[in-house]
Parts: sequence; C-alpha cells; structure tokens
Amino acid sequence: MRTVQVRRGETSATGSSSKARRGLAVMGAIAVSLALAACGGAIAASVVEEAGSDAGTLLDSGATPSDASTDSGPDATTADAATADATTADAVSDASPDAPDALFDASPGGCGAGLQPGSPWAMTGRCTTHEGLSTYVGAQTGTEKWAFAMGVPSSPAIAADGTVYVGSGDDNVYALNPDGTKKWAFATGNAVQSSPAVGVDGTVYVGSDDGHLYALNPDGTEKWAFATIGDVDATPFVGAVRSSPAIGGDGTVYVGAEDGHLYALNPDGTEKWAFATDSPFSSSPAIGADGIVYVGESAYGGPCVYAINPDGTERWSFTAGGAVGSSPALGDDGTVYFGSLDGNVYALNPDGSEKWALQIGSYLQSSPAIGADGTIYIGQENLVPTNAGDYVYAIGPGGTVKWKFETGFPIMASPAIGGDGTVYIGSGDDSVYAINPDGTKKWSFATGSEVYSSPAIAADGTVYVGSYDGNLYAFADVANPGDASVGEGGSDGGPQDAGAQDDASDFDASTGAVAACLDTRELGATGPSCDTCALAACGSQESAVATQCPAYLGCLCSNPPPSSSGACGPDLQGACAAAVESYNACTSSNCAAVCGP
Repeated sequence: MRTVQVRRGETSATGSSSKARRGLAVMGAIAVSLALAACGGAIAASVVEEAGSDAGTLLDSGATPSDASTDSGPDATTADAATADATTADAVSDASPDAPDALFDASPGGCGAGLQPGSPWAMTGRCTTHEGLSTYVGAQTGTEKWAFAMGVPSSPAIAADGTVYVGSGDDNVYALNPDGTKKWAFATGNAVQSSPAVGVDGTVYVGSDDGHLYALNPDGTEKWAFATIGDVDATPFVGAVRSSPAIGGDGTVYVGAEDGHLYALNPDGTEKWAFATDSPFSSSPAIGADGIVYVGESAYGGPCVYAINPDGTERWSFTAGGAVGSSPALGDDGTVYFGSLDGNVYALNPDGSEKWALQIGSYLQSSPAIGADGTIYIGQENLVPTNAGDYVYAIGPGGTVKWKFETGFPIMASPAIGGDGTVYIGSGDDSVYAINPDGTKKWSFATGSEVYSSPAIAADGTVYVGSYDGNLYAFADVANPGDASVGEGGSDGGPQDAGAQDDASDFDASTGAVAACLDTRELGATGPSCDTCALAACGSQESAVATQCPAYLGCLCSNPPPSSSGACGPDLQGACAAAVESYNACTSSNCAAVCGP
C-alpha cells in the first residue's frame, strides 16, 4: 500500500502552441524503453482534504465561449431536409430515442450513474465501464450526412438532446447540432485531445493540452477550470490533460494528466485527491460498480494498470510487458481488459491477477470494446515487420481469436459497437470501417487522413467520428445528402468504397421517394418503418420492393447523374417508388396491430 501525504501548492499554466503529431515508431521506441520499470517504482499518492482550498488552481467561473451565439453559422446541410421517407429513418435503428436503454445503467453503481440520463454516448467508451456498446443500430451504409471542419477532432460525446461535443486541435471545444451546424465553441489555451464527458446535469467536462480540466455549462459558458500541477511549457506538455474524464455516481470527476497524476475532483472543481506515479497518464479511467477506478498509464509512459479505491489509495497494480496507453474496459463479471505496447491483450481478474494474455501484434494503443455476448474487439498495429498487416480482432471471453479484419495501416482508434453487433472503427489507412459481427466488411469510407478518433453512435443511428484531415464526420442512412459539407470552411469528405456507391450519393433531389431502396440488402434484414415485426403482415409488399428497386438502382449505376434522370425514369423510378409507397402504407396500417401500440 502506498503512503499517503498531503500535497500543497499550485501553478499557473500557459499553453504551448506546438501541436505536432508524434510518430508511431518514435512512440513505440520510447514506450518500450520506459516499460522496463516496474509499477512499484511509482511515487506516493497524495490526498487533499474535501475543502480543497490549496488543491491546485481553480480558475474563476463565468468565462464565455469564443462563439456562443445561437445562430448556427453556415447553412444546415440539405441531408436532413431531404429525408423523404420514414422508411429510412426507421431502418436506421431498432430503438427509438425515447426507448429505455437497457445497457445504460443509471442505478447506483451502474455505468451511467454519474452521466446525463438519456445520453446515447455520454463519454469515451459510452459509459464508465468503457464497453463501447450501444443499444442503437448504427449507419448501415457509408453515407456521409455531413462533415464539420475544425482541426483534428478528439473522440466525440453525445448529449441527450443530440448535441455532439468534441475537442479539436484548433484549441476549441465544439458543440454541434445534429444537422452539423455549430451551436457554440469554447476556446482553451491549447489543443483539445481529450474526449468530453456529459454529467447528470448536462455539464460538459473536457481536458486540454493547456493543463486544465474544464467544466462547461450546456450553453458553452465556463463553470470552472482546474489546473494540474504540471508545467505545460515543458516537452511533451507535462501538465496536459489528454485523458478523457469519467464521472462517478456521486459526481466525482476522475481524469489523468501528463504530470503523472490521476485526479479526483469534487463536482465544484476542487480537488478531492490525486494519485501520483512516475509516468504520464493519458489512458482514460474506467469505474466499476463498487467505485473502484481502473486506469493505465500512457502509450509513451509506464507499463502499469492500477486499481484505485474511491479514497485514492491503491488497491492493486499490474505490470504488463510494455507501456499501457489503452484505456481499460470492464466486463459484466468484473474482468479488466486492456492492450499494451508489448502486443498483448490482457484480461485481469477483479483482484488484479492475470486471467489470460493474447499476443496479437507488436503494439496495441487501441482500447477494447465488449460486445453483448462478451466478445472483445480491439485494433492492432504491426510496426515491425512493416508487412505483417494491421487488424481489428474479435476475441472470445476465454482469450481465443474468433476472427480478424485487415485494414491498410495501424489502428490506434477504439471500436464502437452498434445494437446489431456492427463494429465501427477508424484506421491509419484514412478510412472508417463498419464490420459485420462475422468479421466481413459492411462498408468503408475514405477520409482525407488517418482516423484515430473513436466513433460514437447516436440514438437515431448516426455514427460520428473524426479524422486527421480536420473534419468530424457524420454517417447516416439518409435519402439525399445533398451538400454534405458544413462547418468552418466545410469539407467535401472522401470517396466511398464500392460497397457504398449504390447509396444516396447517386440520387438527385427528385429521387427522394426511393429512400427505402438505397440498399435492398437491408430490407430483408431489418425492414423499414416497424422493423422486423411488420414484415409478417407486409411480406408481399416487401417482396415487390426487393423486385422493382434493384432494376432502378442498376440503371443508376450504369447511368450516373445527370444522365440518370432521363435514362432511369419515369418507368423504373416510378415502379420502385410505387412499391415503396405500397410497403409504407402496409407497415403504417399494420404497425399497431403487429408491433403493439
């Protein structure tokens, strides 16, 4: 057990302007050398009284966002206005935004106890166990709804009202409306690599490279800011807060900092305690049902994972074979999963003993997600040898590989899992992937640069993810994305792969009536409108859609716009539209009888 001592003193922080990206190989080399130290070499923890008057620097509240005007700036994308048929919206998700979220436990000790009720993705990993598992079905096609240009985005969080919160390399925290327009921006003193977390009352907590954890009101004004004790002018940003915060059921905010401390803050921003080691913290903490906090160190720091009691004392520590930048994820049975730069995925028992370790690569910076059946999903990177391939792995709870899916470059992002088991993840090959539960590709979308941001899934099925090309992307099954570029200067996005080119991007405004036909493969699987429950009553109408619409889609593929308007209509387009209309009428009239009120 560590000795406990009171820490006094504070330091002011001024951010450095440097935001250069670290090279993967350099990070790996640093991590390997630092990983030789055992966890026992860490410094003593420090605890500060509840009063917290001398606990670090608490900035005055009342600051305003850099752009808190409620006008949405650039015009909203036409994608939202062009959702012509209810069929598409209903096919996106098998759970409405108002439906109870069985996997988001807001009871005392539950993973959502300290988070905003109704939020579909309140923090990194979705809730405090970091399982990354949603009850909502995400985008079934790689259709870009919009892209908001901001600088390199962090991983997003989503509030109950659909507002998307995300940090940016341009030093701002952004709040975006679901249509991709800006609600407000809050300026910090340096890049924001931390992912926001949304508290019970809607407060947004997020860290910055300027050495502060910020608490922002839902309107973008500053509630308070807590300064770490590190020197942010040192290299590399010793006081920076790149860890993403987690919020306990009692409102305690936990966050790591590059100064080697895991901080526990009271809801008013005063310091409760600080747990200190001799390594930076960039891993994001997870919280168990018993209030135990689990956290790794960093990808360029030490090899330790810690379990910390709610009072700030160490419960146990585990030494991996390499640095641990991966954030732990907690299984339903209390198993702690994480990756290490020694190439292993580790599973630890709740007492800190090793359950199993599986070697899958040369480096692991991706954080795991856990499916409804206990499958662990994680990205991997093989830097040596360079031709070894980089994969997304699906691993059974017992530590055996179920499948692996190859991308074109190392994977540092963490997966998000939709309600249908689809795995969404970004890759260093510039693409976002959607992978079926059996390991086959559902779709992919090419952005303009590496995708190290982790996706978030909204209640309407929209998937949000950032890219190093400076855009936050929104993917949704929409009828007509129109001009899918919004935000600070906009972006044209990237080309879709062949699996997504038969979607709405080939439709002009006159073809919105065939929204349900965008991907006929999905009709038999989920069915529009009332989901699968209506198919029993509307089988013949569904068959007509499946028969009539492929001919129209085939025509569109052979005759890209604008020639498609003449070549493919009105006969082919009309037949498909009529079939869809008949199907919609059937599902509407039978929904109450088949699905219930």
